[in-house]
Amino acid sequence: MRNVILFIRKYANFFFFLLFANNRTQFLFQYNKYHEAAWMNVPANQQALSISGTAKWKYYFRLKKINEQLAGGKHPAESDA
Repeated sequence: MRNVILFIRKYANFFFFLLFANNRTQFLFQYNKYHEAAWMNVPANQQALSISGTAKWKYYFRLKKINEQLAGGKHPAESDA
């Protein structure tokens, strides 16, 4: 128990810094509409990027089939894709 108290006393300034930094960011996003909108938009952007990335990967793996069709002289739009 003594060691816990000494640890808290030794790093009290750091703990207060973390507490105040947490409060500062909470107040920033709570009372500033621009920052709140920017923060709330982050998950939507990440989801859009993941969907876009999935479409790119699907297209990439489909290129082999398209190349084979082109090498055979058949246009990809003519196939049943």
